[in-house]
Amino acid sequence: MSILKKINSVLTEFSQINTWILKGSSGSSEESIEIVFIGNEKQKNYIAQIVFNSECEHQFLGKHSLWSLYFFLNKSKNKFDMVFIEGHIFHKVFFKRRKDFFVPMWLTSTVNLPLKPTSRSAKDDMRRIRKNNLSYEVANSIEKCHHFYYSMYLPTVQSRHEERTIPMNYESMIDKIKNHEGILLMIKMENKDIAGIVILMQDDTPRLWSSGILHGDTSYWKYGAIAATYFFSSDYLTKKGYNTMNMGLSRAFISDGVLQYKKN
Repeated sequence: MSILKKINSVLTEFSQINTWILKGSSGSSEESIEIVFIGNEKQKNYIAQIVFNSECEHQFLGKHSLWSLYFFLNKSKNKFDMVFIEGHIFHKVFFKRRKDFFVPMWLTSTVNLPLKPTSRSAKDDMRRIRKNNLSYEVANSIEKCHHFYYSMYLPTVQSRHEERTIPMNYESMIDKIKNHEGILLMIKMENKDIAGIVILMQDDTPRLWSSGILHGDTSYWKYGAIAATYFFSSDYLTKKGYNTMNMGLSRAFISDGVLQYKKN
């Protein structure tokens, strides 16, 4: 019965899709543009941030079947400036048009270890880390995990992404650490935990999963807290004998702050 429910859930996801019209001014232009977004609400909010800096009208058109969307888009193809369709390969095949282009929702990257700062900003980060005597420790206790999740991770993603947040599940994090599939690295300043990062110890290339700073307080950035999560992860994994590290997921848009930071 559970298998049938799962199949039904997948079919519903394919066949009944949320649809919005977003309208507002983009960038410095005062000219109004109108776009259609088809997909998940969290992704819709992200696109609204990218295109309109979140300052736009949201008109929810409800859930629509593939066929009704197909005819809707054909009928109104000259009315909208752009159409964003989030979907699986099936949606891509079904809605594909000659002038379409495809962008992944997420990017991942792998770096060689140890990390070597080459850009000016990365070197500045290293100076901040040394100046403020930041250090790290592996802290896999339940108390530390709870502190990281509720006092660092959640406040950070909620303050940065607001309604666009798709948070890591607490139980999943605990299970990974309990089963030795992940570790929690705490960043310390004067014996105070100011940031943390969860590393998934998978295969030959561990992956940086989720990070956060204490209370989501951006003032810790100037101490090098976020940079320390990357450089100390590199240091820890290098000492464990790893040669590469997956930097985790970033949004695929070049304007995304996390992607820009990881590029440096």
